[in-house]
Amino acid sequence: FSHFFVHIPKAGGGGTFKALTNLLFTSNEFQTTEKQNRYRPCDEGPNEFKSFKSSAKGLRCNLWMSEQPYDSRANHVYTVMRNPVEHVLSMYFHCKESRDHKKQAHFMPSLDDWLDHHVERLEFGAQQSTISRQRRKLRPFFCYDPINFQSFFTRFNSAMPEEELYNKYDVIGHMDSFSKSHCAIFIRYTGYVPPRCVCNDASATSRKLLVDHGVVHHGATFNTTNEQVAKIMKLTAIDQILYERVRKVFSKQVKDIEEELGITLCD
Repeated sequence: FSHFFVHIPKAGGGGTFKALTNLLFTSNEFQTTEKQNRYRPCDEGPNEFKSFKSSAKGLRCNLWMSEQPYDSRANHVYTVMRNPVEHVLSMYFHCKESRDHKKQAHFMPSLDDWLDHHVERLEFGAQQSTISRQRRKLRPFFCYDPINFQSFFTRFNSAMPEEELYNKYDVIGHMDSFSKSHCAIFIRYTGYVPPRCVCNDASATSRKLLVDHGVVHHGATFNTTNEQVAKIMKLTAIDQILYERVRKVFSKQVKDIEEELGITLCD
């Protein structure tokens, strides 16, 4: 299939998908294309490739976003990831407070107890979650498995060099450069350059595109203790390596786009 967006839960995928859709539907190129020739990105939730739909709301799909790991069958692959400490906190508070998780929220313990439970699993040899386990939500709390969760979805291991990440992903962005990430993905996906993405264009604007699930965005604001951070760092040791390599790879991917097109992407 043509374009695949790896949606790592609680890592900015929903906001990126919303941005891609908005940029496409408001583009002059889309507006001036005959309806039968138009296309759109399609959100597949947790669906596997075999279940991907061919169209949505009268438009054919040519990019599919799914909560599935990297798939080499796709011609072009994209994703965004998040600072691992912020990501683990976001997963916890999503399960504790969000509308989406309301029916299971009573299973959630305190943050310390939740972290302690998973550190103990790690110390006893727990592996990263499988897709089926991730879908069901990990017992006993019916929440995400925080053990190197982003590495699982990107199919990363600590021996993987930056060059391999660069070759596997057309764009692998991160939430520290959220606007630049979704602009870079859009340009590689469509070949269009939206004016709002170009900082040497006077019409460039900044927009808030985070998805709200009915929960305060604790990931970047919650005041953790040193002990809590240490536990999260232990749970995300491979994700920490991935994150540092992604920042370097994404900078190179952005530089490629800017030099190729003679533009400067907004941050």
